[in-house]
Amino acid sequence: MKRIDDTIYDLLDTKTDELVTFSKVTLFADGTAMTDGKCDGVIYRKLGNEYFKRNFTGPINVKWFGAKGDGVSNDTSAILLSITTCNNFINPTLLFPFGTYIINSSIDINISNLLFKGENATLDFSGNIQDYAINLFGTSIPYSQSNKKISGFLIKRTGAKAGIGLKLNSVGPGDGGASHIEVSNVGISGFDKGVFLGDRSYLLNFNNIDIFECNTCIFSPVDVFDGGERINFSNSVFFNSLLAIDIRNQFSDFYFNKCSFDYNEKQINVNGSRVHVTNCHIESHTYDLEMSTVSGNGGFLSIVSCTLTNTGVINNGRFCLVGENSHFIFKDSFINNYLTADKIYASGLGNVIIENISSFVIGDNPLISCVQNNLLADSSFEENTIIDDYSISKDTAAIVDKYIGENIKLSISTDNFNSGVKSLYANKVGGQGSLAEFILNVPIGKQKNIGAKLFYKAVNISGYFEIKVYYAFVLNGVVKKQSLILNDNAINIVDNTFRELYFLTEKSLKSLSWANSLLIKFDLIGLNGAGNATSGIYFDDILITEI
Repeated sequence: MKRIDDTIYDLLDTKTDELVTFSKVTLFADGTAMTDGKCDGVIYRKLGNEYFKRNFTGPINVKWFGAKGDGVSNDTSAILLSITTCNNFINPTLLFPFGTYIINSSIDINISNLLFKGENATLDFSGNIQDYAINLFGTSIPYSQSNKKISGFLIKRTGAKAGIGLKLNSVGPGDGGASHIEVSNVGISGFDKGVFLGDRSYLLNFNNIDIFECNTCIFSPVDVFDGGERINFSNSVFFNSLLAIDIRNQFSDFYFNKCSFDYNEKQINVNGSRVHVTNCHIESHTYDLEMSTVSGNGGFLSIVSCTLTNTGVINNGRFCLVGENSHFIFKDSFINNYLTADKIYASGLGNVIIENISSFVIGDNPLISCVQNNLLADSSFEENTIIDDYSISKDTAAIVDKYIGENIKLSISTDNFNSGVKSLYANKVGGQGSLAEFILNVPIGKQKNIGAKLFYKAVNISGYFEIKVYYAFVLNGVVKKQSLILNDNAINIVDNTFRELYFLTEKSLKSLSWANSLLIKFDLIGLNGAGNATSGIYFDDILITEI
C-alpha cells in the first residue's frame, strides 16, 4: 500500500499485480453505510478498519475480477462476479478486452442497468451444459430503460450443436422481460438456436449480427407470452445453418432489412406470424425441401426488393409452400435459377401475390400453383376452375365438361399432368381441318413486357396446333379492342411427353397503353383427332409473366 494523501492510496491489485488508486469511503454506491459484506475485493476493499473504493472512470473491466481471456483459463467465476458487482452501480459498462473467455455456466444479465461491451471478444460456452449461454432480461419499462446494448462479441460453442446462444426471455414475474434492447456487432455460432425470442421480448434491434453453423439462426416459439412486437434485424448475415428463420409466435412482427441469407438448407419458416424481408440477398446451392414455408391462420411472409439466387436445384419442394389462410408476397425482386424439378415454385391453398419479378430468362421466373394468385392461369388446374379474372371463352364458371363450339371439349384430367395432380385436357373429336379453338383471357398491367410459356402433351393425336396472342381491352367480359402480337405460331406434335413451350419471350414489346388483358387463342384446327375421348392435348402450367 502506498499512501498518496490522507484519503487516497495506491493498493496492489491481486488479480493483475498492478498498483491501483483507491480512495477512503464510508458509504457504499447506493448511499448506505459501508460494511464488510459489501466489499467485493475489486471495487470495494477493506484494510484494517477502513474501507476503500477503486478510483476509475469509464467501463468496469472483467480482468479486474481475475478473468484471463487467454482461451485456456476458466473465467466463469470472475465474469459472474463482475456482473453482480455492476448491479451496484447506475448504468455501468462491463468491458471485455480482446481475447477468448472460457465460460462453463449460463449467464443472466439484467440489461436494464448494464451495457455489455466487448472489444471483439470471444465468449466460449463449449463447456456449458445448460440450455442457454446468455439470457437478457429486465427492460420492459420503455422510457427510462430504453436502448440498452450488448455489442462486440463472438458467442460460440464447439462440438455438437446444442442450447441457445443468445436468449431474450423473461425469467420470472416482475423481472421486466426483454425489450428496448440493441444488439450489435455480435456473432453467434455452434448452437441449436442462435437467438431465442421468448416471453416479453419486443421492440428489439439487431444490427450487424452474424449467426452461422447453428441448427436454427432465429427462433421464436408458438407459446410466447406478450412478445414479438417490432423485432428488427438489419445488416445481418445468417449462413451455413439448417434453418435461418423459424417464427411461430402468432403475435410476432419481424423485419429483416439489408440482410443476407446464405447457404442454409432452408431459409424461412413462418407459422401464424408476420415476417417482412426487404432489400436482402438470399442464396443457396441446393434445397432438398421448400426454401420457405408460410402456415397458420394469418401467417404472412413478404419478400420485397430482394435478390434470390440459387446455384443448384430445389430437389423435392417448392420456392414457397403457402398454407391455407396464409399469405406470401413476392415483389420487385430479381430471381435466378430457382427451377424446381417439376417447374412449380409456390404451392398450397394460401394467398400468393407475385409482382415485378426480373431474371436472366423467362424460365427463371416463378410458377405458382395455388388457389389465389396474380399472373398464372390456374397453373396445374388443381381447383377445376379458371380463377379470379381469368376466363375461357368468356366463361368464368367451372370448365369441367364445358363445350366450346361443337368439336372440342375441355375438362380437368387427373390422367396426365406436368405438376400437381391435374391438367386441362382439350379433347378434339374431328379430323385435321375441323374447327376447334378456345381463348384464355389474362389481365395484365399497362406498359409491361410480357412473357409466356406452357407445357403440353399430345395423346392419340397428330398434326399441329397454333397459338395467337392479342393485347386487348376487356370490359365486363367483352373484348372492346384488340391488337394481334403473335400470329400463327405453329407447334408440331412430336411425341407424347410433356414439352415446354415459350410462345412469348423477354424480347416482346411492351403492352399497349390501352390494353388491360392478354388474349391467348389456342387453335387446334391442325390436329387430327381419333374420333373419341382419348384424342387430344393436355395443357399444364400456363405461365404469364410481366417482366
